[in-house]
Amino acid sequence: MKNTDYNSHALLLLIEECTKKSNVQLDLAGITKTYENIKEFAEKNDNQNVAELDEYLYKIYRQAFIASEKGVGIGMKYSNLLTVCKYAGYKDFKDFLEKKSIEINEAETSVNKEITRQKIEILQRGNPNNENEWFDKYVIGARVVPALFGLIPLALTLSLIVLQSTEITNTVIILVTILFIALGYGLSGWLSTLSKKTEDKVFHSKGKRGFPTSYLMLFAYKSEYSTEVKQKYRDGISAFFGIEFPTQEEEKRNELFALQKLHEATFKVKNNVRNKIIRSSNIRYGKIRNSIPSSLMGVFLSLVGFLIGVIMVNQLMMLLLGVCFGFYLITYLYLNTYKSLLSASKLYAKYLLEEFLSRV
Repeated sequence: MKNTDYNSHALLLLIEECTKKSNVQLDLAGITKTYENIKEFAEKNDNQNVAELDEYLYKIYRQAFIASEKGVGIGMKYSNLLTVCKYAGYKDFKDFLEKKSIEINEAETSVNKEITRQKIEILQRGNPNNENEWFDKYVIGARVVPALFGLIPLALTLSLIVLQSTEITNTVIILVTILFIALGYGLSGWLSTLSKKTEDKVFHSKGKRGFPTSYLMLFAYKSEYSTEVKQKYRDGISAFFGIEFPTQEEEKRNELFALQKLHEATFKVKNNVRNKIIRSSNIRYGKIRNSIPSSLMGVFLSLVGFLIGVIMVNQLMMLLLGVCFGFYLITYLYLNTYKSLLSASKLYAKYLLEEFLSRV
């Protein structure tokens, strides 16, 4: 007898109901037990030749799961389907559909979520195991370290003031160090907020295309990635996250819309694709970005320390803080050209995009 195609989502829900009636889990062992129960039911109630129930239920379940992902039906003998429906307590498949129409819609949502989860798990297989860390490496490397860098003139000024008035003991050194680190940690969030404004200016001001993780994949942007690679990236994003992109011709007419889709894709990729190189390059980018306001803070604190040295007539303080002032000023002027920031952002984008492409 020829198989007929049936709604794959409905079949998944029907099999789930059968496992519930058998008081088993929806897994291989549970579906196997349910299959045996259905065969026994067929012998007792349908007078059906058990040999006709030749489709292994778990195989049907897997086929239905795959078919639901593709949005197609699944072939099954009507006599077998009728037996399964009767076991679940329905007259036939039509009766099941009528009584469970709302639940079928819910099942479609549930199945789609499960499919998405499995796809993401496949994508994440290349990620390193989550490390148990006392402190987040990004917070320390990209935020706290730049903050401490900007506070060096303050620590230097306080140390020279203490040195002039009293002998520096181990206790004083420990207290100053704790104060220095605590202040750096506290200021790191504020400096990060300031650096975000710089980031917006560099990447999101009028006429800008956003982050390299997005615009490098524009068809119109001349980058190291070919049109074929850019299409592969889009196909991979669509397969894993369900984001649909405009065609190359549509992108020419509305580049902004294409960028919005690519930004959305970047957010998904960043949250699901990781390795040590990506993490290190992200920390490097954050460190450079946060060093811009940090170095400006260093300029201000160096100037304050120098003036205190003048007031205290402390030549060593004036010399050291004067050198600090020049160093921080040069650093700030260089970082404010944004060359190193742009370079770090492109390097991060390169590692992230290529790692994703290697997994699709």
